[in-house]
Amino acid sequence: MHQHSEKSTTYQSYLLRMWRECGQEDWRWALQSVQSGDMRQFVNITQLIAFLLAQSMPEIPAVSASSDATARPDAGASANTPTETPS
Repeated sequence: MHQHSEKSTTYQSYLLRMWRECGQEDWRWALQSVQSGDMRQFVNITQLIAFLLAQSMPEIPAVSASSDATARPDAGASANTPTETPS
């Protein structure tokens, strides 16, 4: 079995969640870091992919977390995070 170092620059693992808000057609996305537990939510897949690219390619600017319409870090579950499996 291959062992990874604890350095976040060499190995990162995320739990991906996707869901639809009640009455909405668009999917919402969240990534939770397995190492730290930090969660980041995204309103569209483009922002999700931009975040992952920024994590793997530092020369690409990170997704801004300053706007309500962009990804935002969350320390834990929030009202926008599903607590059960969507049907």
